[in-house]
Amino acid sequence: MRRLLSLLRSGKGLRYAPVVMADAAEFALRVVLRGLPRGPVDVTGDHCPVSLRPFVLGVRLAAEHADPGALARALETELETNLGIKAEIVAMADDAFRTGVADGTLDGIHLLTHTPAWPDVSASLDPRFGGSAPGEVGRAYEDITKALAAGRATTSGPKREAAYKKANDAIRDHVAVIPIASVGSDTAFLADVKGGLASPLRLEAFALMTPGDRRQLVWLTTHEPAGLYCADETDPVAGLLCAQVVESLYRYEPGGAGVIPALAKKCSPDGDLVVWTCSLRSGVLYPDGSRFDANDVVLSFAVQWDAEHELHLGREGRFDTFARLFGGFLNPPAG
Repeated sequence: MRRLLSLLRSGKGLRYAPVVMADAAEFALRVVLRGLPRGPVDVTGDHCPVSLRPFVLGVRLAAEHADPGALARALETELETNLGIKAEIVAMADDAFRTGVADGTLDGIHLLTHTPAWPDVSASLDPRFGGSAPGEVGRAYEDITKALAAGRATTSGPKREAAYKKANDAIRDHVAVIPIASVGSDTAFLADVKGGLASPLRLEAFALMTPGDRRQLVWLTTHEPAGLYCADETDPVAGLLCAQVVESLYRYEPGGAGVIPALAKKCSPDGDLVVWTCSLRSGVLYPDGSRFDANDVVLSFAVQWDAEHELHLGREGRFDTFARLFGGFLNPPAG
């Protein structure tokens, strides 16, 4: 919050009237700032009618936050106390909030949790600033996207470090996002639960846990996700549930962030990191007895990638994660 107030007072990169949003366990809290003039203004004083360019406050909040209402009220108080800005808190459905974030249709500032899908800096930056990212942070920033592309294009540690330093410096210069807080992963278990591990990615493996002498493992989450069409979900709780029932070519090691083979024995890239060749495990069967093979892998990619595929349906048909990771769709719809 001190960083936010400092930026507001400095006026760096700030232009248009905002809305502050924080999504909650079952609803989102929208803090609407009223009576702000448009256009650049002097924000050097302690009390100023500041106007803001829309940007994202990157904070672990959303469904993982214990009391988002209290956080919204604290933000409301600090805005008025420190900047003289009156705010109004409005409840908003969590699913609609996330859709608005992904579409880039929210009018101004919002607070949103971000849990990277895998332990790499690209998983944090590309979904928001990559060339195919949605409009969450407004317009695309060419210097950021070029730096991210350079980082993705190499496996050299020093080259990646230099590329991502450029990206971070550009994000700081543009004030495209403001990280407010970052917390680790914490998980509590009854003392008799064997195999209990906390995942740094919030993807605990229930199958490895034995709940004492009980036949049922009860896991407390913060909310019920809007759906479980796993390839078409971005909700972190949906991701946790999908991790229990869907296998992939690789998976994360239990309780860690290292990647180990799952349905694949091994996947190897060519020199340009463009073509990957995977050898698959043999003898893998589906519950109905049918055999897993390469056709299943190809189909799982095709239904997400090809917008004209008959199975490109999902829950909403958005497939945001695939689009962010692979740069869009084949045969995208017009407009």
